[in-house]
Amino acid sequence: MANNEHLLSALSKGAASELALETCTSRDFYLLEKGLEQIEEGISIFDRQLKLVACNARFIELLDFPKEFSQRGTLLETFFRYNAERGEYGTGPTEQQVKTRLDRAALFEHHSFRRSRPDGIVLEIKGTPITQFGFVTTYSDVTEPVKTAEALRHSHQRFQDMARAASDWFWELDPSMHFIYLSERFAKAADVPPNYIIGKKRDDIACPTDLAENPGKWQKYNETLSQHLPFRDFEYCFIGGEGRTYHLKVSGVPVFDSNGKFAGYRGTGTDITPLYEAQRDLTISEAQQRTILNSSASGAVITRQSDGKMVFTNQTLADMFRLPTSAMEGRRATKFYQDKQHWAAIIQRFQHGESIVNEEVEYLRLDGSSFWALVTLRKINYHGDEAILAWIHDFSELRTTREELRRLALTDPLTGLANRRMFQDQLERTIARSNRSAEGAALLYFDIDQFKPINDQFGHDTGDWLLVELSRRVETVLRRNDVFSRLGGDEFTILLDHIKDHQEARHVAEKITHCFKALFCKDGLQLQVDVSIGGCCFGGANRSDADNPRELIRKADKAMYKAKQTPGNAICLAD
Repeated sequence: MANNEHLLSALSKGAASELALETCTSRDFYLLEKGLEQIEEGISIFDRQLKLVACNARFIELLDFPKEFSQRGTLLETFFRYNAERGEYGTGPTEQQVKTRLDRAALFEHHSFRRSRPDGIVLEIKGTPITQFGFVTTYSDVTEPVKTAEALRHSHQRFQDMARAASDWFWELDPSMHFIYLSERFAKAADVPPNYIIGKKRDDIACPTDLAENPGKWQKYNETLSQHLPFRDFEYCFIGGEGRTYHLKVSGVPVFDSNGKFAGYRGTGTDITPLYEAQRDLTISEAQQRTILNSSASGAVITRQSDGKMVFTNQTLADMFRLPTSAMEGRRATKFYQDKQHWAAIIQRFQHGESIVNEEVEYLRLDGSSFWALVTLRKINYHGDEAILAWIHDFSELRTTREELRRLALTDPLTGLANRRMFQDQLERTIARSNRSAEGAALLYFDIDQFKPINDQFGHDTGDWLLVELSRRVETVLRRNDVFSRLGGDEFTILLDHIKDHQEARHVAEKITHCFKALFCKDGLQLQVDVSIGGCCFGGANRSDADNPRELIRKADKAMYKAKQTPGNAICLAD
């Protein structure tokens, strides 16, 4: 080890490096090379004559060089020419590409850059000169972080597009309850610049009259925020452009970071000014009522309680159903509900005195299509009959956006399976359920044997296709309630609920391995794929294990690596 330290010291300090190198023995080089093999990144060391002093196997692997290039004394020019001839540097004369890079290397300057290889791998390359000797270069595979950053950028852009397209708006508060984001729709609708809102609290932008006349409402709202609880349908007044008063309704949920620390709130907002004004003015004459209802931006329908027939619909509602008002009035309202039992339950709650505000209801058009709406009910007297006035706000776009955002947050974009976040949530729920009941559960953990060689030989597109096809095959043998997740790369987990013992868990694992007996075929390519499955049971008879998610994952992962010791679709379940 002393001689090895002598060599490293000579290289790093550069003092009489040529002489120091000459005095190093073969054992010195052997120890240096062995030391380099312990480094995860690829690494190469070249002397002042641009000859290879040493490198590790990771360097050869990452850059896909022939193994014989790792021999001491190989010229840097050899590496450059090999890359140029196989198109690593793009188009252009090979000799010019080699010369350009040799001239740059001869400067012996610090350098740091990223390079995308033709096979899709992104390398981060950092070179450090060694005084009076040469230089050391490290190579790190940053493909996954780069892909993740790009996916996040696309996800953010998708959210921004949806926010602009939605009929309502989105907002976000920081931990101190100041606005840090507000979608453009609100600023345009309320005729105020965005900086009028950003950096302020909701109390700061609310109408002073609302704050003064409703202190209890605001106190309850602020208490909810201080407890980091979700809230729904909070109404308040806002003074917008030209002094106009807007009546707004907002809902929000608390946001926590990966460490469970409170990070603020996110939510949606709705302009209910037309609804508020219409409800306020229902005390005026019926003729005025009809005028107001017909001019409302929200759909409105009056249903007679005695026979359930619609006696008035405004044009906005008729447009939602793609019918003239005359085709709707006189019909029973129940004809237009997708889930009639759900609507009957809502009416029962309403008749028992419960306030029905912004209830989510799916409506059915006569052509078979449907849309989702927020429904608010109020009892009125119409032509001397007891009736129900329903305000209907189409929020199909917002619902679609909400479901899409939820899907993006909880599913793997490649396979459509549950992602790591959803897996963690489901594991915690399964643990809680198994602790409350006598039935147990199981966790299976598996990956593809020799997946990396497949990626390296046939490319990442083929690897991605294989992951998707594998997912589809496994899904066909799972039960409806099983949770199938992709954690990343070729690592998958399956949560099996209501499992009595190891025998049942093994039976499912065997069905999974059976999926891989048939070849995976694509465009003439035939792949034989094996997997290694590890797992553990918990809850029920294994109750002592059913309270620590991290320990269960560790056991299943350890069992999987034990299964890898037996080739060909091996299964290992931890005791």
